[in-house]
Amino acid sequence: MPLHALTNMDTTKHRQQGEAAVKNLSILFVAFALVASVASAQGTTAKPKNASKAISHPVSAQVVSTDAKAKTITLKVGDNSMTMPVQGKAITELASFKAGDNVTAMCKDNAAGQHLAITDIKAAKPKK
Repeated sequence: MPLHALTNMDTTKHRQQGEAAVKNLSILFVAFALVASVASAQGTTAKPKNASKAISHPVSAQVVSTDAKAKTITLKVGDNSMTMPVQGKAITELASFKAGDNVTAMCKDNAAGQHLAITDIKAAKPKK
């Protein structure tokens, strides 16, 4: 067999192997994309509109203590006391209050109702 015939056979064989490899990779890619899209669709659940939003509500309380350096306040509501971080406007308002002051504090909760922080503090209006 002449030398150029062997070279053409090798070239043809390599081209066919390359085309087969590309075809296999294409099939593998399509299969991976299909599996990924199915897995993504299964992991998707509808979330309520407010699921990730914080919820704020006012709390009438008595100041037990404040710590401007640690940015915390301890409030007493009924028989329960809770130390919470202060954020936003409440940081600058913290210095205005001392133990025994009655306040209305704006409490930020997560969607599960757990208290996260105090975001605003005002002196409680005197009861009539």
